[in-house]
Amino acid sequence: MELDVSTWPPLLVFVVGGLLLVAGRRLFWLAVGVAGFLAGFYLATRLLVDAESWVLLLVGIVSGILGAFLAVLVQKLAIGIAGFIIGGGAAATAAVDLFGLAQSAQWIVFIAAGIVCALLAALLFDGALIVLSSVLGATMVSGLLPVPATYRVLALVLLAVLGCVIQMVGGRGKRREVVRQRRRREA
Repeated sequence: MELDVSTWPPLLVFVVGGLLLVAGRRLFWLAVGVAGFLAGFYLATRLLVDAESWVLLLVGIVSGILGAFLAVLVQKLAIGIAGFIIGGGAAATAAVDLFGLAQSAQWIVFIAAGIVCALLAALLFDGALIVLSSVLGATMVSGLLPVPATYRVLALVLLAVLGCVIQMVGGRGKRREVVRQRRRREA
């Protein structure tokens, strides 16, 4: 399931990708909603071959809304599903860009990476939110770059690392404030 954002409105992709890159943990519902949209849209393009573009878009939007709703209600399950979709999608995109894999091999990479990422996401909830949202945001933003595929993968990795660092540093101050508030209440 390769993520191809080249035909989407660039400003929308850049803004949503950028938000996920730097604030995906705080915007958890957005990360899962975007993953739901991408999965729904991709499956609709494969299953509803003769459908009009507005139908494909509607399926993606409904999937995204369901993903965001699921994220709010059942967080652990939602992060596992998002881990599967985002991790598998990013791995498949990188494998296609680096190795030019065929469609059948792309699915094998997607499923294998998806399972590993779903398990990691369920076990390491907060860290998984940071990594998955950074990878999804980096995948979206790097997909806009008019460069050869190899450089796009390099940009994806660098942006994902930068997003993780930004989110970890940004969250550290909030955690310290929570600890201070607990100590004040205890005193």
